[in-house]
Amino acid sequence: MMTLPRFQSDAHLALSVIQFYSMMTLPRFQSDAHLALSVIQFYSMMTLPRFQSDAHLALNAIRFYSMMTLPRFQSDAHLTLSVIRFYSMMTLPRFQSDAHLALSVIQFYSMMTLPRFQSDAHLALSVIRFYSMITLPRFQSDAHLVLSVIQFYSMMTLPRFQSDAHLALSVIRFYSMMTLPRFQSDEHLF
Repeated sequence: MMTLPRFQSDAHLALSVIQFYSMMTLPRFQSDAHLALSVIQFYSMMTLPRFQSDAHLALNAIRFYSMMTLPRFQSDAHLTLSVIRFYSMMTLPRFQSDAHLALSVIQFYSMMTLPRFQSDAHLALSVIRFYSMITLPRFQSDAHLVLSVIQFYSMMTLPRFQSDAHLALSVIRFYSMMTLPRFQSDEHLF
């Protein structure tokens, strides 16, 4: 990949990629070929036109992945794999044709670097599970609904949510109700 123009003109980007790949020498990657392959497949996405023409988007993705060097990710393979699976969603047509939506998702995930997420693995995992809802048909066919959900979650960066973990968790638990059959089959109720 480093032979591509964008890498040749951006030494910092090239070095970031090398540092990320060095992670694969860690025991968890060595003992889990599937995890390593998933990471490689994600990075291959950067050869797509939208990544090639938007260095900022690619760099944000790399920065997010660098989070996996933190202790909580190193000790929780399931959490790491869940994050990787979510990112694979960006290969879907709707993400490929809407750079703003993809970037919004990446920006939301960056929230997990905040202290409250780092000290509460359950909260982080709950957020990831909620986002997995976007793979459901109703979300796939309604871009406005997806964006509205993302905008709502961005509220959690406000002081009141940051200082009240219980409130934030209550909101997440309520939203998880939307995965129940009665919500999925009743648009008006939703």
